[in-house]
Amino acid sequence: MAEEIHNKQQLNYGDEDIQVLEGLEAIRKRVGMYLGSSDVNGLNHGIYEILDNSVDEAMVDLEYGGADDIHLILHEDGSIEVTDNGRGLPVGLNKTKNKSNIEVLLFEPHSGGKFNNSAYKTAGGLHGVGLTVVNATSRWLEARVKRDGYLYTIKVEDGKIVEPLTKVEPCGEETGTSIRYLPDDRVFSTIKPNKDRLKERMNQAAYLNSGLTLTFTDFTHKKHTEEEDETLSEVYTYENGAIEYLEHIAQPYQPLSDIQTVTRYDEESGIETNLVYVWVDNLTTSNLLAFTNGVRNNEGGTHVTGFKSAVTRTFREYASDKDVKHLDPGDIQEGLMAIINIKVPEDIIELEGQTKSKLGTQQARSVVEGVMNESLTYLLHSNKEFADYIINRAVESKKLRERMRREKDRVKKNNKNKNKNISNKKLLEPSGNDHKNWELFLCEGKTN
Repeated sequence: MAEEIHNKQQLNYGDEDIQVLEGLEAIRKRVGMYLGSSDVNGLNHGIYEILDNSVDEAMVDLEYGGADDIHLILHEDGSIEVTDNGRGLPVGLNKTKNKSNIEVLLFEPHSGGKFNNSAYKTAGGLHGVGLTVVNATSRWLEARVKRDGYLYTIKVEDGKIVEPLTKVEPCGEETGTSIRYLPDDRVFSTIKPNKDRLKERMNQAAYLNSGLTLTFTDFTHKKHTEEEDETLSEVYTYENGAIEYLEHIAQPYQPLSDIQTVTRYDEESGIETNLVYVWVDNLTTSNLLAFTNGVRNNEGGTHVTGFKSAVTRTFREYASDKDVKHLDPGDIQEGLMAIINIKVPEDIIELEGQTKSKLGTQQARSVVEGVMNESLTYLLHSNKEFADYIINRAVESKKLRERMRREKDRVKKNNKNKNKNISNKKLLEPSGNDHKNWELFLCEGKTN
């Protein structure tokens, strides 16, 4: 009885139980809500947040100070640095908060210049929490900003400013932002990022932004030689962007046609669509890579749905003229490789969660579907040999799948009949609750 009363007291819920987590404390307490997890995936995602901010600067026209050079550096002390030559974070007074704007960005969730179209037409960093989250989950963070002719610095340790915003020295016409920080090992289970994923992210950003140069430098990986230590460094830059990307991943699978590319701007929604696609011969599934404002959408979204719908509808319409009916979407998309890259304005964009893994903007479906339908219709009618090959392959895939299904049903039916012939009397469930008294009798030969 005493234990029962104690348990009831533990479950008591009163006014004294209500807590309010202030500032960065809430982020540290629920880091998974902002970064997805506290393991290496969450650590990497924090780096993506800072990297994406720099890539957003690359999507700004160079005429307005956009970036074309981004560096990601892994330092020997475990700290991580991302530097760009964009416009530089604002450092002036924020009249609403009565503090500098860079302090607001470091300490105030949902703050930034991406909630309207005045500073960024499109951006991957939409929620205004990326820099704040990284600051909240770091032992220390130092920001260096070049703008308005001067270099400014500010440093934070354990969520407190230890070196206030300072105008250090003139920097001429140079502009840009550098964020260097040490991830907090009290928050993350590891503070060693997955380097391969970082390089893949940078490589994708270079492919999606023609003319942008990204450099990955790793001071934690040194090759010792007799003469000197050589730092591992890789540079990513591409003139033909997404076309080169698809050529790179499709070539081993033998493309069945030239790579198709189409770019459209929809005036009504403001969505810019860039599609690059090709069918290959040696791939039994599809491989569709989706991006919104430069951010990878691993779980797809409305733009992928629109793309697939256009492929199915366009092929079915073409095949119906040849008296081929009921083509299955999966069979049509067999061997399809594509990069679906769209830019969506801030006022209509909907990305699920801080990890932005899925696009929810409804307008994107109809826009992408229309663009793909137009492009694919032209391809099918201008290359009938290719079109007929895909249709014939889809028909054969359907027949093969149906044969496999019938065979599977036959095997299941045979197994069911065999089970009926097994006497239930030969293997009985034990009776009684005391398993110590259960016995198994093994007998040689046929028994009655």
